Amino acid sequence: MRVRDSRDWRGGRHTCDGHLGTDFACPVGTPVVAAAPGMVVRVSLEMDMGGRKVCIDHGRALLTTSNHLARVAVGEGDVVARGQVIGWSGCSGIEFLLFSPWLAPHLHFNTWCNGEVRDPFARPDETSLWRRRNDPVPYDPTEPPRRDGWEPTPWDPAGIDAAIEACRDPRRRDRLGALAPRWRQAAALALLANYRPGLFARRPVLVAEPFPVEPRLDLPFRGAEYRGARW
Repeated sequence: MRVRDSRDWRGGRHTCDGHLGTDFACPVGTPVVAAAPGMVVRVSLEMDMGGRKVCIDHGRALLTTSNHLARVAVGEGDVVARGQVIGWSGCSGIEFLLFSPWLAPHLHFNTWCNGEVRDPFARPDETSLWRRRNDPVPYDPTEPPRRDGWEPTPWDPAGIDAAIEACRDPRRRDRLGALAPRWRQAAALALLANYRPGLFARRPVLVAEPFPVEPRLDLPFRGAEYRGARW
């Protein structure tokens, strides 16, 4: 595959255009946890957009999405702690229907800043989203207590309305407009605008002022199941 628009965080070519997240190989049934505290803003099953997924708002316009889940342990509106189990990994989604058994089970993990997809890993001149920069590990509940508070993202109602109006598909536009409260609309728009950018006449802007990129995430697994990783 020819790579035109993407590069991995090391500057190499171990990536592909159009793949919006990081894949972590793991057996089916592996517990998946919240990478930081936050509120569940979307639980959905979309076969052509990562299968069964949980999206969490960690505040300050930082979202994470865990895809290809087999089961979900949380619901929309739930507040979750760092390291809390939100579901179990699986093989949901059209990728596994088309390519199983050649496609290995994995967790597809998305990170979004200010409504835009962002690589959690960082080049030397960038800020990583991981708390341990480019060497992330699972949260250790025995580590010294930390100030880990958060507040829901203040999504911009005018930006959300403009983004819905910019959707070219009338049926999707009506479904987006019917969602409530605003955080449900923001989560749905962030995912749809990045997975299906051609549906929008202009790029949605969901926050009035962008928030800075900050190192706030741990790996979305428990330490008990973690055996290390090779990048």
